[in-house]
Amino acid sequence: MTDSARSLGTTRSDATVAVWAALRSAAGWPVRVYRARALMHQLAGLDAHELRDIGLTPGDLRDASALAFDADPSLALRRRAEERRRWR
Repeated sequence: MTDSARSLGTTRSDATVAVWAALRSAAGWPVRVYRARALMHQLAGLDAHELRDIGLTPGDLRDASALAFDADPSLALRRRAEERRRWR
């Protein structure tokens, strides 16, 4: 087998892996959106004092709920809480 044939085989294999990873990610998208929205629903049930205990404010929840539908609000909320901890 020549070097070019090996590189073609590797490229095809890498492309196949990339396609499967993309398909797996697309198939899991509804589950990720559902979990993120369930998290937002749980957090919305907390009062301001409970939110403050975990480093968040009601404004943080409003900002996170305004993100794009496919964005993960938990990442934005985690960043906000970490920023507040750093500034204490």
